[in-house]
Amino acid sequence: MSSNSSKKISGRPISKIWKWIIKEDPVPNSKGYYSATCSFSKVAKLKRHLAYDCNKIDSETKINVLMMLTSNEDSEDDSTTTSTTKSSKKRKSSDTRSQTCIDDHYENFPTPLVKEDQINKALAKMFVCCNLPFSLIEHPFFIEFIKILRTTYNLPSRWVLTETLIIQEVSRITLKVNRIIEEENNLTIAFDGWTNSTGQSIYDYCLITEEQLF
Repeated sequence: MSSNSSKKISGRPISKIWKWIIKEDPVPNSKGYYSATCSFSKVAKLKRHLAYDCNKIDSETKINVLMMLTSNEDSEDDSTTTSTTKSSKKRKSSDTRSQTCIDDHYENFPTPLVKEDQINKALAKMFVCCNLPFSLIEHPFFIEFIKILRTTYNLPSRWVLTETLIIQEVSRITLKVNRIIEEENNLTIAFDGWTNSTGQSIYDYCLITEEQLF
């Protein structure tokens, strides 16, 4: 038997988790990290894990993943845009009735994609900042309210709201805060802690600059 065949491959054995994860291309400018797709869920959840949950990822890779989440070329965002375009064209072609006034014509005119993107961002901010339940977006009365405001607006589903729109907005804000911090010279970190009604410890960290508090 040759000596080459008797050598054992060194290094850590491959984790069993890779039975359910599809390994893809390397992440640009990262230190040995690869893109991956879960066999049971979409890639957005893996991106969110790298951007917010993984404690071992380096800061440069985290920034790259955040930029992927906020990119308009993301597959989830592309699918939403494609769906919006198709539904808008369908509504436009099906609207054959005569227009009696400017208001009727405007109401049935397809919502521009740029405008729809602005509405989606405002919608995500409203649900988070007003502490509204995500199930509200699929409530019949809320849908009726939105359709009265803008008939041709394609209201996103609850899944799109939580898994795409809110993630993109959080990623955009995170990148904005990082850019502000990079330009600051004087930083102060404040720490506070307390206990809730169930006895769990809660900790809060604040970053104070000369003009803003994060």
